[in-house]
Amino acid sequence: MAGKNKEAFTANFKVDDAATRKVIADRYFAIAGTLRGDDAKSIISSRAECTGYLAIGAAWTGPADGTTFFCPIMKKNPEKLSKCVRMSWPGVIMHELSHNARLFKPGALDTAQGPAECKRLSTAQAIKNADTFNMFGQSMALNTVC
Repeated sequence: MAGKNKEAFTANFKVDDAATRKVIADRYFAIAGTLRGDDAKSIISSRAECTGYLAIGAAWTGPADGTTFFCPIMKKNPEKLSKCVRMSWPGVIMHELSHNARLFKPGALDTAQGPAECKRLSTAQAIKNADTFNMFGQSMALNTVC
């Protein structure tokens, strides 16, 4: 890794070594493979309304079955990534699918949210944090450090 990619990797995951790169790459490949394949139809779902526990956010991934539900409030978030933002369709998809224990174990947690909180995590915490995958993914897509 070089340039902004290396800077973004170390900002989010603290170290740039082969073992850490492999863990991160394996997770992104699992997410990308799911989005390209037929599994996406059984893993991703939209809801007409989100009530109860689902009302706390724009999306939610079930710990038992790994289904990701997108709530109507997601419509207010940008569909295309043009700058680093906490909530965007690409970012939320990466965040939510990183929780999915059907894709890799263990699924990521919600230890920190947003770029400032994510950058304060240790390497071990960052690897297990859903929003770190959102922030690093945006960094890679935009060739910057989010």
